[in-house]
This record gives sequence, structure tokens and C-alpha cells, in this order.
Amino acid sequence: MPAHDPLAGQPALAVASVDGQGSDARILLALPLSEQHLQALAEEQGHDQPLISWDDQAQRVRCEQQRRLGALVLSRRPLSDADPEAVAAVLLAMLRDRGLALLPWSEDSRQLQHRLQLLHSHCGAPWPPRDDATLMHTLDTWLGPRLLGVRSLEGLRQLDLCEALWGELPWEQRQELEQRLPVTLPIASGRRARLDYSQGRPVLAVKLQELFGTTSHPTVLDGRLAVRLELLSPAGRPTAISEDLTHFWQHTYPQVRRELRGRYPKHPWPSDPTEAVATALTKRQLNRG
Repeated sequence: MPAHDPLAGQPALAVASVDGQGSDARILLALPLSEQHLQALAEEQGHDQPLISWDDQAQRVRCEQQRRLGALVLSRRPLSDADPEAVAAVLLAMLRDRGLALLPWSEDSRQLQHRLQLLHSHCGAPWPPRDDATLMHTLDTWLGPRLLGVRSLEGLRQLDLCEALWGELPWEQRQELEQRLPVTLPIASGRRARLDYSQGRPVLAVKLQELFGTTSHPTVLDGRLAVRLELLSPAGRPTAISEDLTHFWQHTYPQVRRELRGRYPKHPWPSDPTEAVATALTKRQLNRG
């Protein structure tokens, strides 16, 4: 309808005749319908309909009660008693559309995900699969119960993903995971070094000198899985990778020792590392000690 037509400013029209179809159609014959008339029609023919949907602009679930007359929405009001499961379903649909990156991942939750997946790969049930594809496919199972009461993106960011990833695993199995695939391992220098499981296997990045005196290669999963060692210089730079420490000491360390002695002369580089004291200190600091 042309903007200058007297009927163009009416809240609604009863259209009797048009020329064309869709958005290109022109209204040829119509009568105005007042808001009061629409409300009267709605009393006879209309219905109230709850609408729960994702509001992308507000970054939250919109819950409202609509008074409808056919396709016309005559009024809206907030819906305070929206079904929590319906709200959760909207959040799950939004996550399926946009991906797991919207969730509040942390280093701890990612590492737990990788550890659970690794144990599932080696042992199967009852350890649940936790790869990204499975997590996306089973969102309603492992995450759905955690969404009850959540209505916004900000609420999603407050979720404890570690608890969600644990799922229904009992306390005993949680303890078993800690024993079989621990977060840290004790090393010869006296500290506990953090393992990284993000590569699909346990990796330990540690200064080479902190493993002096270590004669057996570190393992996890009841000794079944060797830890990949990323051996670092005193400055924390990678110098070698080993999955067999005994072989490294015998065949690779002599060459590494020659290179690092010249580069880091203040640090100890014993000819027999298996008999040396593990340390991250310089020779002067050791003497003072």
C-alpha cells in the first residue's frame, strides 16, 4: 500500500482484494480494523500462546505470553512461570547451532575432557566418550540437567563444566580416574609436574635436569601408557622428546649434553645423569645450598 494512502497508518486491515503475490502484492480493496475490534475478535477467535525462544540481541531466552488472532500478535507480556525444561531445550538448540565454544571451558575442564576420553578409548564402559563430536551429539544427556534455571549467555558462563563432564560417574570412579590418569606426577627434583592430555596422550614438559637420577620412564594407566617427555633446557626451551628415558640417557643425552654445556655453563651437566641429583638450580646455587 502506498505510504500516502489514508489506510496506511491503520493498526490493521481487512483486505478484500490484492494485485500480485507475496511482498510485491498491492492492496486494492480494504477496510480498517481498530485495535478495539481486533481485541473483540480475539475474545471469540483468538488464543493465548506461550513463546520461549532465543533472543540473540539480548543474549538470553525470551519467555512471553502472546495473545494471537491467527498470525497476528495483539499483545505480549512476560511469562514468569516458563517451564524450565522448555527453557533448557531452547538453550540446547542454540548450542547445537553455535557449537561448544560458547561454553565456559577452562584448562581444568578441557584436561578432564581429554582424560575421560583417553580412559574411554583404552577401557571402554563405564567411562563415557567425551570427544567434541559425542559431546555435541549428546548435549541433552550430559549438559541438559545443568541448564535448569539458566536463561542467559551469562548464566551459561557460570556453569561448572567439570561437574557436567563427570556426569553420573560415582565418587569411586572419580577417584579411580585420578589414580590411573593423574593431573600431576612427582618428579625427581621433588615437585609435582603437571601432565597435558590435550594431544590424546599424556605429555610432560619438564626441564631435563629435573629428571637426573630417574632410571625408569614415567607411565600412567597402571603402567600401560608411557608419558611422552618434552625435555626442556634451563631456559625452558625444547631440547628433545623421549618416550624411552633409558634409551635417551644412553644414546641421546651425550650429544644434548655437549650442546647444552656450552650454552648453559652455569648449570650442572654430569656425564652420568642417572647418578646425579635432580635440580633446576645452577651450580653456584647448589654449592650455596
